[in-house]
Amino acid sequence: MNKEYFFALLPDAESEKFIMSCKHLAAEISPDELYLADSPHLTLYVGDFFINNGLLSAAADAGHLPLAARISGWESWLSDPVTGLDTLVLAISEESAALLRLLQKNLIAEASRQRRRPFISRYLEQKTFTADMKYSIQEWGYPFTGLFWKPHLTIASFRPDIYKKIMPLLLEKNPPHTVLFSEIALFEITPGKPKEIFRTGGSRHA
Repeated sequence: MNKEYFFALLPDAESEKFIMSCKHLAAEISPDELYLADSPHLTLYVGDFFINNGLLSAAADAGHLPLAARISGWESWLSDPVTGLDTLVLAISEESAALLRLLQKNLIAEASRQRRRPFISRYLEQKTFTADMKYSIQEWGYPFTGLFWKPHLTIASFRPDIYKKIMPLLLEKNPPHTVLFSEIALFEITPGKPKEIFRTGGSRHA
């Protein structure tokens, strides 16, 4: 049976609290928006993997943590090429993104060896991806690598009419200036809410 997993960096408690407050505010208007139920995280890599010690080692050895990253502010991705919806995120500064891209590169170099499938088929269906992104899918199974990856913390991906209602309310909230990432976790994409499989801090759920 095909499955999908993603590696993610987990934010510090203060940043998590802020993101959850934004999600709760949005949920009061429309609770069923895409990603709204997800716990706060920064996605690093998506794929279908064999769950083994090699995968855990790939996460543990990806880079030195904790890692502090500067939040540059709110960013909107209208007609998001992945979801087709309007996605609201907290963007990471380019200076901090450079450090995160190095961590992602190290993670993918090892975790890609544990792929059950070479890529997730839905990525090939995206017509808006550039030639470089399509190459990344063929090479690593994931379109957003290197300079084509924009590290971010997602609030949710909204239907356009809901986005117009929620956006002014969320923009009134001032995000923290810095987020501290101390752990990498692996999640399985499941209906409703992703299921945590393991995290580098030692907590294991499967």
